[in-house]
Amino acid sequence: MNKMRAISIVAISIAASACIFVPASAAPSDIETCDRLAAHPDDPDKPANIKGSYDIAEPDIPAAMKACKTAAEAHDAPRRIWFELGRAYEFNRQPAEAVSAYRKAVEAGSTTAMVGLGALYANGNGVKADLGEARRLFERAGAAGDPLGMTNLGSMYGAGIGVPVDFAKARVWFAKAVAANSADAMFQLGLMTQDGDGGPKDDVAAKALFEKAAALGHSGALERMGAYAEAGRAGPKDPKAAIAFYKKAAALGDEDAMAALKRVHSRSRTRTATPPAASASMARTDQQMLCRAEARIAIAGAALISVSFVCTGAGRTFESSYTSIAEAQCRKFDVVKIDDAEYGASRVCAGRGGYKVFINEQDLRETLTVGRTIKQAGKEPAAHDHYGAFNHYEDKIEWRSGKDGTPYALIAGWSFADNENVDPAGRPNSARLLVVFRLPPGPVCKVAYFDRAANSDADALARTAADEIARDFKCATDKVRVIGTRGPAISHMAPPP
Repeated sequence: MNKMRAISIVAISIAASACIFVPASAAPSDIETCDRLAAHPDDPDKPANIKGSYDIAEPDIPAAMKACKTAAEAHDAPRRIWFELGRAYEFNRQPAEAVSAYRKAVEAGSTTAMVGLGALYANGNGVKADLGEARRLFERAGAAGDPLGMTNLGSMYGAGIGVPVDFAKARVWFAKAVAANSADAMFQLGLMTQDGDGGPKDDVAAKALFEKAAALGHSGALERMGAYAEAGRAGPKDPKAAIAFYKKAAALGDEDAMAALKRVHSRSRTRTATPPAASASMARTDQQMLCRAEARIAIAGAALISVSFVCTGAGRTFESSYTSIAEAQCRKFDVVKIDDAEYGASRVCAGRGGYKVFINEQDLRETLTVGRTIKQAGKEPAAHDHYGAFNHYEDKIEWRSGKDGTPYALIAGWSFADNENVDPAGRPNSARLLVVFRLPPGPVCKVAYFDRAANSDADALARTAADEIARDFKCATDKVRVIGTRGPAISHMAPPP
């Protein structure tokens, strides 16, 4: 919370000074240029004649930086200018400077800057990661009526980001954002309504929410409308309408819609594909996993991330999304039983960018790998890492993606039995690590380890490693790195063969 600063007034004799400095006023041309290049579409402070953009185009960044900096130097600069300067800094890959600019806008009461600063805290970008501070900033924005703040709070509660999972609270915040005409909140609440998360399951009500969001150009909602029309869900089957919705969503970059179009066109050529109802159901299963596990943070400058952390800055340069690998959210196969007791099993879970996550568990030991097919994933180096101690991967994994939305790294929580550190009953305590994996192109393998107990900023360190190391890591020759303070989890872990 901001503290009031005491202001001391010093009397100065007018006669003692021949000239008095008067701070310059903001030049209209600088303000106009800053608004034109860096305004966010959802900022309530932006001028009515300015449309705004979720991204600042690369060629426009220098001009936006210059105009916003100059406009912000004036004593009467509107608070939105500090927010827009923060966005320009983010897109210029200067997150620490973005933090400072956003803070000045927050101090002046900008709710969109609260969302932008909260997203930086949530992602550990330019500032030490602090989900509690992120939530407090989103709450301030939401309490002031900002739909981005409301949507982010819904996502935090829906995905359990920094708070226990609470679908009922998620619905409340999404509903408030829907009332403020947030297309993303309509989409999120529609997913929860169709799946019965935090309230009754209701396809008709879900479709109505998707329809509203689709009318506002939401790609995910357009894809859902296509799936509903294809399957005859909450209405008659309409293949032509389904294709039209899928095409609109695909044009906006929705990967599920692109896959649906390929499937529909393949079926029309071969006439032997899965019936529409079944294929739509399968697509929904994947999307349902994503909805329940991801968290989209609204960064005041980029398009929305994944389930609902809306961003205001350059969040599309590097972004995080979350999916679940919990057994209840995945499909189990290759179950091995000994004397009717399950000894091991594999499971496949929905991922990002067309990837699936495969977990193989044998005798309380797990391996994790990624691929587009089981065969491909099984050939990756990550599929052949084995450890002596009992271990398991935690339910939520984080994907790091580039500006085009393609994931290049994965961060997973990993716990194993620390047999050298036992509780009073003689049972081994759990040691917890974060593990960074590199993703295709190229092989899938572990890149770095972080001891969570020894590093309070392990999440931020892991994201930095994912962004700066993973893509150039050579699985065949490079050794997995230990980054940060080495704690018991690192010291007692058997290295991979």
